[in-house]
Amino acid sequence: MQDRFERFVVSITELHRYLQKLKELIGEDTFKRLVSKIHNINYADTRILLVADNELHRTNIERELLPAIAEAFEVDNIRVVTQG
Repeated sequence: MQDRFERFVVSITELHRYLQKLKELIGEDTFKRLVSKIHNINYADTRILLVADNELHRTNIERELLPAIAEAFEVDNIRVVTQG
């Protein structure tokens, strides 16, 4: 049980570090407008999956953020889907 909790804490810490880097790359306004509305983020190795609020949100993420997400999260495979 302890190992699972430790992995969770490490994951949260990593996620916070990646999100801070993304915010630095894209700026506070864009971060608030697009990243704060993301429902879920799953990442492993060089892949990341983002769950956007709706199709317009997904389109804006894909149009404006993909290079910054790749750099901040150190990934090369980015998938953006919508909720539902």
